Amino acid sequence: MKRYKRTWEDLGEREAHYSVATHEKYRTSNLDEANLNDFYRSGREYLDQLWNDFEDSFGVVPKPKAAIDYGCGVGCVLCALAEDCESVVGVDIAQSMLDKTAKALTERGHTNFKLLSPDQLLAGTASYDFVHTIIVIQHINPKDGMKIIEKLIDSLEIGGMGMIHLTYRFTTSARSRFQIRLYNKFPALPALIRRFRESHSVWAPLYEYDLHEVFNLFQKKAVIK
Repeated sequence: MKRYKRTWEDLGEREAHYSVATHEKYRTSNLDEANLNDFYRSGREYLDQLWNDFEDSFGVVPKPKAAIDYGCGVGCVLCALAEDCESVVGVDIAQSMLDKTAKALTERGHTNFKLLSPDQLLAGTASYDFVHTIIVIQHINPKDGMKIIEKLIDSLEIGGMGMIHLTYRFTTSARSRFQIRLYNKFPALPALIRRFRESHSVWAPLYEYDLHEVFNLFQKKAVIK
């Protein structure tokens, strides 16, 4: 997990908000008060839509008391969860991200939060009635990512609900897929290219997950039958 930490610490220091939502207005150089408010408002809008999707699919709107967001970044979704829950936990591998999350939550008047590293999550025994991760697991090698998915499932209380997002097939061009494999194998390469070109590009590793393996895990844990 160390190489992931280096990547995300760097992004958290350079382009924390842009690395979460890649709109030019969220680049550090463009992040004025209006754009920052827009960024966190998008988290509220996303969560409201997610609750609607749960109602459409399962006939119930989740009303969690304790929620966890894995890969919380700078707290885009976590701030919205803090509005809806009695307590929330945000997990991120980068302390630079967690520092910004704590600032965002505190500035919005939230005190019902706890922030953890992945190691602290894996070592803990807390349970939640809502587990969530989006656009995160895809950046983690499956040998590590499957352990995280299993931990999130194990942390889910009976009757709880969750949303776990991952990628299972890249539909990009052959050139893009080759670049992804190359950068995954040599994680220092993007930074070297960026310095050589004096670029402000943002890159993180990308992985495909085997859905059979994922569903087998869900069945093993009796999440689905």
